Amino acid sequence: MLKRLLIFLFTFFFFINPAYSQANKLTASVGEWPPYITKDLKYNGAVAHLITDILEDIGYEAELIFYPWARAYSQSAKGKDDLTGVWMHKQEREQDFYYSEPVLSEKFVFFT
Repeated sequence: MLKRLLIFLFTFFFFINPAYSQANKLTASVGEWPPYITKDLKYNGAVAHLITDILEDIGYEAELIFYPWARAYSQSAKGKDDLTGVWMHKQEREQDFYYSEPVLSEKFVFFT
C-alpha cells in the first residue's frame, strides 16, 4: 500500500502538478512565413515543426503564437514570450536575443 502511495505522489508531483508542466512550457512568438511557418499547414509548417521538435527533444513543450512580425519580435524582447523565430542574423538584434545555429539558409535572387 505504501509503495502505491509513493508511486502516486511521485506521478502527481512530477507529471500532473501544474507547476511542473508550466516550468517546461515555452511560448514562441512567430510571424507568418509560408510554407516555413504558417497557421495553415500541418505542424504549422516545416521550420515550425523543426523548432517544436528540437525543444521537445530537450524537454520543453513549445506553443507557437502568431503575430505580425514586428510584434513577434517585441513580445519576446519585452519578455512576454519566451523566444522568437525565425530571424536572419543582424548584429543589433544581439542586444535582445541569443542566436542558435542556423536552422535554414536562404539565398535571395532576382529574376528578369
